[in-house]
Amino acid sequence: MTTMEQTAERFDLHALDGEALAAYRWPAAGAARGVLLVLHGYAEHALRHGGLATAAAAAGIDVWAFDQRNHGRSPGAVRGSVDGFEATLGDVAVLRERALAASPGLPTFLFGHSMGGAIALRYALERPAELAGLVLSAPFLRDAVARPAWLLRLARPLARLFPTLPTTKLPPSAISRSGAEVRRYAEDPLIYHGGVRADAGVTLLEQGAALLERAPGLAVDTLVVHGSGDAVAALAGSRELAAASPRVELQVLEGGSHELHHDDPASGVPERARRAVLDWLAARLVASEHA
Repeated sequence: MTTMEQTAERFDLHALDGEALAAYRWPAAGAARGVLLVLHGYAEHALRHGGLATAAAAAGIDVWAFDQRNHGRSPGAVRGSVDGFEATLGDVAVLRERALAASPGLPTFLFGHSMGGAIALRYALERPAELAGLVLSAPFLRDAVARPAWLLRLARPLARLFPTLPTTKLPPSAISRSGAEVRRYAEDPLIYHGGVRADAGVTLLEQGAALLERAPGLAVDTLVVHGSGDAVAALAGSRELAAASPRVELQVLEGGSHELHHDDPASGVPERARRAVLDWLAARLVASEHA
């Protein structure tokens, strides 16, 4: 059992369709001041965000997360398959209800990393009244890898015919400049290590483009943290989001890789990213307490 698992309370989140998803709670230290819901990225799982969750809990925030369908410890016949965001959006709503039942009346924030960032952004666009704020870490809105136009034209028909076909494989070295973190990722049995499923790849590309088109309508205060060295989710996507909406504050961490919280500690990026998120949340909690 890892340190992150020891600090988290494990439970089953019962989705609207009856699926029992692996879920976790990091209770706030003392009286809770707010609620933070966490959405992990593609191929990974919720406990990889345990460091941020533990720090937020220590700051008085009740933190909740779950392993998305076909990810981590949650059920799914085809690991890494993602056919649209609709089911996950419903799961987020169920998690929010569970969290507010335990901590009623508190401001609720949504955090999403990479694919989770795209899902979180869509949730905020569609249910703005439910959130006090949105935090996006390297949201996947544009692909950092240039794909040939012919390949993009074939992507949707291919995914329709062979939805679970493994395509490009993400090298572990793309997530961090830390050798120790890259090894930890490569050796984690809860991570899906195969090629990106065709349905997931098309979902990410199509959803990212659609979300940027809708970005001017964003009505939730949003913090985006993104590394300038991200080789997975293009920084350009976060810049487009910030340019489209005055509600978005973008902080670019120079040299930062895709997983800012797991980047090389010597660079200072993990601590700066964590501090940026916690300070931003703290400022909004103070504002809500004095409203």
